[in-house]
Amino acid sequence: LVSCSLPGSDEPTAATEAAPGADTTATTETITEAATEAGAEEIPVFAIDPGKIMAWWDGSTFVYVPAGEYRMGDAEATEGDNLPAHTVSLDAFWIHQAEVTNRMYAQCVALGVCQAPNYTGSTVDHYNNPAFANHPVVNVDWEDARTYCEWIGGALPSEAQWEWAARGETGTPYYPWGDEEPNCSRLNYASCITPTFTTPVNNYPLGLSPYYLADMAGNAFEWVNDWYGETYYAGSPAGNPAGPDTGTERVIRGSSFRSPLEDLPAVERFSGIPTEARDDLGFRCILTGETLATPPVPGGRPRRAK
Repeated sequence: LVSCSLPGSDEPTAATEAAPGADTTATTETITEAATEAGAEEIPVFAIDPGKIMAWWDGSTFVYVPAGEYRMGDAEATEGDNLPAHTVSLDAFWIHQAEVTNRMYAQCVALGVCQAPNYTGSTVDHYNNPAFANHPVVNVDWEDARTYCEWIGGALPSEAQWEWAARGETGTPYYPWGDEEPNCSRLNYASCITPTFTTPVNNYPLGLSPYYLADMAGNAFEWVNDWYGETYYAGSPAGNPAGPDTGTERVIRGSSFRSPLEDLPAVERFSGIPTEARDDLGFRCILTGETLATPPVPGGRPRRAK
């Protein structure tokens, strides 16, 4: 595994070096109690700075989001499915810096693990066009997304993980980049591009989230792991909420190249039938500490039945 700098930097960074703009306080601490009980010397433990990035074997980049808590939901809303705003605590995780691309997804398809995107009707097949290799893969349903994430040793993010990664630890920014009004220099939305479609991932440095994630608004909606519950926030657990136990639709977060201004805030929630595949809907994955300790060996397995 390789830890490297954010796009645009000339040199890779070491595993304990902070990304530009990140907190650069000391990155090591010492555990003493356990060591004393065991009769051992002090053991140095290396912490990871928020926003640290790391290369993964599928050709992607992951960003580190630390453990902590934030205010989830829309504190200003008077109606809707994103209230009441409530405090959520989360364990640390790594999340894709950008959405999974056609190039990345094609590796999984080539090994017989993933199904190729499902292009139907009038949808243009960009997946097989090399010019779109670095665009987010779309026309994949929830199961396709989950299969890819499991193939690389990860999972789809929970709704709570996605929102925290989009808004930052305080949960205050209205948009991933802050409270400034959206425009076509920050994201691909509302027909900014002609003809209207996705753009390459990581193409809007002015739109990065507090943890340096790209395209958390615009470009393509994203599947997350949770079942959708319209009133789930009213009874959501405070620690690592994972959504309702059952449901008929899965949560979709973010926005797309078609989204109007009112759909861009990071607190907005959407949903879709798990078998739904659209040309404006993709995904990104997370990794946990367990995966990093024992990374999977790339390989194939029989593809699932549709």
